[in-house]
Amino acid sequence: MSKYKDLISEAQIHIADNEIAKVERILIKETGSEELRFSWWKYEGEKPMFIPRPLDLPEEQWVQLFYEAVKNKVVTQKFIKGMIKVLAKGLE
Repeated sequence: MSKYKDLISEAQIHIADNEIAKVERILIKETGSEELRFSWWKYEGEKPMFIPRPLDLPEEQWVQLFYEAVKNKVVTQKFIKGMIKVLAKGLE
């Protein structure tokens, strides 16, 4: 349990033998706002530990993580529709 946020939903992918990338929908307690958080984790034994560094991924793994976020309802329909518009403009 965190002092500053509550976890609403999450998705993750394995990015190396003992590493995972996560995207989480979190509720910020102080403001009541929902946000997306991207993070990098390494397993120390059986328990993953948060790595306080930027999450760097090749594009293919970003696509995988986004797929899992959609599948696990981490991102909203509004977000998905916005991304479709951005992607459509990028293809023009």
